[in-house]
Amino acid sequence: MRAGTPATRPRSGGALPCIAVTGESRSGKSSLINALLGARVLPTGVGDGVCPTVLISYAAKRSLTVEHNNHRRVAVDWASAARMPLHSIRRLRLGLPNDLLKSTRLVETPGFATGCEDVDQRALGACRRVDAGIWCTPAMQAWKASERDAWVSLSKRMRARSILAITYMDAIPSQRDRERLRARILAEAAAYFGKVVMIANKHAARARELAVPGTNEALWHASGGAELWAAVRGLIAASSQSAGADRL
Repeated sequence: MRAGTPATRPRSGGALPCIAVTGESRSGKSSLINALLGARVLPTGVGDGVCPTVLISYAAKRSLTVEHNNHRRVAVDWASAARMPLHSIRRLRLGLPNDLLKSTRLVETPGFATGCEDVDQRALGACRRVDAGIWCTPAMQAWKASERDAWVSLSKRMRARSILAITYMDAIPSQRDRERLRARILAEAAAYFGKVVMIANKHAARARELAVPGTNEALWHASGGAELWAAVRGLIAASSQSAGADRL
């Protein structure tokens, strides 16, 4: 599996491009990021709809800090961060020594459609400050009307650079059913995205963790991880060529 650092050109002002990983609650955002970064860096399955925005960027040493609304930063762990009231947090900042993050920054947004207007507005605000996005939609309930409505409220510029990731594809074992799902999504949603990919999140993450020559390569491709990786590389390259200051 060749998942090297994407080739990019420096941006104006030296800011790296930023990609939001977003979608409704429990749509596979955290596990998709873990698969991309090749490690379990984000907690999963913990009710991510009420979590703050997480900005993930390169750092020589792993760190997690909470940035309060007054911009004061305090070192935390995931357990203590989860106990903090959402209204007091601007975002979490996760620093990691990961090669992908030398070329881009990732943002995990709160989940959309949580029933809390403040959470939805935080998610929308995060999406409006990035260069591109990956919208995660779970295979068993892919691309609901609520997802479409949230996504089309964003700018055409951002949408055209973004990926629709159909997650948890391992829940649909039938190849025929997978093909039917892909055909439906392409008909209903492809016009709103630059690329549509299908990924079995857990299998992709497992492929990145395996150290068995040949086995991880086959699993990486079969899971959809290789297709997602290529699409993300394209986002980074396109975003790196556009001018713009650091908006986050």
